[in-house]
Amino acid sequence: MKDIEIYKTSCIKKSGAAGLQISSIETTLSLENINIHDITGTFAYAIALDVSEALMVQIIDLSIQNIINNDGGVVEVYSSKNVTVTLLNGINLKTLY
Repeated sequence: MKDIEIYKTSCIKKSGAAGLQISSIETTLSLENINIHDITGTFAYAIALDVSEALMVQIIDLSIQNIINNDGGVVEVYSSKNVTVTLLNGINLKTLY
């Protein structure tokens, strides 16, 4: 996935992430030039980017700004192998759990 902007979305408990939620990728997950900003909500998992169970993860140029999660994290990559992150920019990120 390339050149994606997500902003001013919301999330409440037991709903999907307000940003990107991706799971069970059997090949390579590639995220490039992703901009996620201005999201506030309450979600038990990562509210901006939540990646799980991917065989290979490549994140290039991820920008996250003004993200507040009242229950969980902001970005999570778990149960994934071969994770590479290049160029990460984070400004004004808050988790309140």
